[in-house]
Amino acid sequence: MPIQINLSKTLNELNITKNKLATEGKFRVATLHELENGKAKSITFEMLTNILDTANRISASEGKRQITINDIIDYIPDNQIQNDTPNN
Repeated sequence: MPIQINLSKTLNELNITKNKLATEGKFRVATLHELENGKAKSITFEMLTNILDTANRISASEGKRQITINDIIDYIPDNQIQNDTPNN
């Protein structure tokens, strides 16, 4: 699948849990679990913005860098995925 979820890596970098992000952002932690585990069939721009805004508030309060959309979700075209696979 060309969509890669980077949420866990970003939360680790911020040293926070999905529970803290969800509590701070006032959304369901189950939404983050579904997204992270590839169970979410879609994500709204509103939810993505809420995740980013919340992560950036936390990051700024810790004096850390700005979180971008690629820190949450990324697109890798199928041809890049196939080209990155080692040949046997």
